[in-house]
Amino acid sequence: MFDAIQIDNLKGKKVLDVGCGIGQYSVFFALHGADLYGIDISEVGISTAKMIAIENNVADSCHFEVKDFSNSGFQDNFFDIVIFHEVLHHAIKYKNTREETFRILKPSGKCFITESLYGNFIFALGRKVTMRGEENKGDIILTIKDLENFSRGFSERNIELFSLFFMIKRVFESWIWFPPVRIILFCTKKIDDIFLTIFPSFKKYCGETLVILKK
Repeated sequence: MFDAIQIDNLKGKKVLDVGCGIGQYSVFFALHGADLYGIDISEVGISTAKMIAIENNVADSCHFEVKDFSNSGFQDNFFDIVIFHEVLHHAIKYKNTREETFRILKPSGKCFITESLYGNFIFALGRKVTMRGEENKGDIILTIKDLENFSRGFSERNIELFSLFFMIKRVFESWIWFPPVRIILFCTKKIDDIFLTIFPSFKKYCGETLVILKK
């Protein structure tokens, strides 16, 4: 996603981080020159995001607020970029999400979405291992059809699929910083790169996506 956003060209651009949580990505974008707006329904998250912005000396260019995106109150045609980083599976439950995204984007503005997808067997296994029976509490596991429906009305749509066997990282979520686990994940990523190049039809079973929409 960072490559697609072109983080070195964010200076002066208005960027909205939807569901920003504690603001780690928001602050990162602000450090690259973005006029950053971050919203989340968590008061604790927004409070932490403001502290992180202060610690990184970008408080003046970060605007954090507790807010529900389905009725954001932002002006029409206000943002150059809107980001849903692993957030759309929550936000899509509200009927105005697509319309609100389209409304607040400037003409030719872009929306970037990263998500995990339904249909990858390793992803399903990983959810059972890591969530231990709580995997159905409020989450919507998105499908390609959901993403296609969300992109209605945009002038351009690009949906990239990746992570087939590499979704095993979900199983090792609690041990991801252990060197042996990172070696396994590195090798699995290389296997993915080779396998999906030789057999691109298997991309439909991948577990992650990057969606780029242009107004």
